[in-house]
Parts: sequence; structure tokens; C-alpha cells
Amino acid sequence: MASTQHRPLNAVELASMFGSFQCNNVGLAICTAFYDVAKDEDSKRFLQDGTKLAYQQAAIFSNIYRENGVPTTTGLEAHVYKVRNSPFSDKLMTNLIMFLNPIGIGNLQTAVVSSYKKSHVKVLKELIEQIESYSEKGFKLLVRKNWFNEPPLTNRSIDNY
Repeated sequence: MASTQHRPLNAVELASMFGSFQCNNVGLAICTAFYDVAKDEDSKRFLQDGTKLAYQQAAIFSNIYRENGVPTTTGLEAHVYKVRNSPFSDKLMTNLIMFLNPIGIGNLQTAVVSSYKKSHVKVLKELIEQIESYSEKGFKLLVRKNWFNEPPLTNRSIDNY
């Protein structure tokens, strides 16, 4: 029996990584678009860091796919049009990126538990750590700018029954 470390990726591994890859491409396009219209310098820096992170992660996914003879897609950022005026506030754009980060982490976690290759699991966990670090910077930015709002809470509790 061949070692799982030297075999090609199976369909489940490919599909779960592709979900992460596509999610990353959406994040790249959004960060690219928001960076172009953000006015606040801290927000611009945060969005630029997000663009760089997404490019790095896209390259890693592309390499994994190429190593397994699977073609990859081009980035969605090529479809981002330059505009001068933002329809959104910097607060909303930053909060949206912070909302999307856990979705990216969740997709990567699905890829981790779907993979049988230790080398891929290691790489995917590193990608998760990178997004966590980026999210921490974003959280600090939201707090510093007083843009962090507590999400709505339920008015019901088990303790009330």
C-alpha cells in the first residue's frame, strides 16, 4: 500500500482546499477594492496587509494544486474596477473583513480535517495561524478607532427558566 504522503490528492481533499482557495480569492478581491477607496491610513494599511496575506495564501494553494496536476483559477482581483468614491465607510469595510476572517478559518479547518497528507495539514494550519494573527491586528484596529460594536445578544437565558 502506498504511503498517504506520496499519493495524489483525492477528490475530498481537492474540494475542501478549493473552497478555501475560492474564499481566499474573494477576500483578495474585497481587500483590493476596499484598499482603493479607504481614506483612513490605518484601515488602508490593514487592507493592504490583507491583500498581501491573500496573495501569499493563493500562491500556496496554487502550488499544492500544481504539484498534483490540477489547474488553478486566476484571482478575482483582476475584476476589481478602480473608483474614486467609496460607497462604504472605512468602519464598515474593516468590520466586513473582520466578519469574513472566521469564514476563511472555518474553510481551512475543513481542509485540515479532510487531508491525509501531513505536509498539507501543516501548511493549512500555518495559514490558519496567519489569518488569526491578521484578525488580531484588525480587532486592535477596531478597538483603537472605537469601531468595535458588541454583536446583538439574545434576551433569553437558560438561567431565566
